[in-house]
Amino acid sequence: MFAYALSLSAAVPNSVLDMTADLAPLLSGIVVVVGLGVLALAFAIGFHDVRQEQRKAEEAADTSAPLPKAAKLAFSYQPSAFSKAVLRHEC
Repeated sequence: MFAYALSLSAAVPNSVLDMTADLAPLLSGIVVVVGLGVLALAFAIGFHDVRQEQRKAEEAADTSAPLPKAAKLAFSYQPSAFSKAVLRHEC
């Protein structure tokens, strides 16, 4: 009898204990839903990482050889006002 007086069930009314028994399926359902959510999140992160690596591999395969320095200069050449005048023979 002394052990019963020290237990938690002595301080908690029977109606509260019945409510916790009624909530057991709800709590187990929450555990299942949270577990499935964690698995879904792990799958989504893994899928994203794999797809990102595939995109990087495609980009690396599609790159062409860089232009030589002379070709870069030829494409970026902007004539100055003096060279335009020389080409028009205005000097």
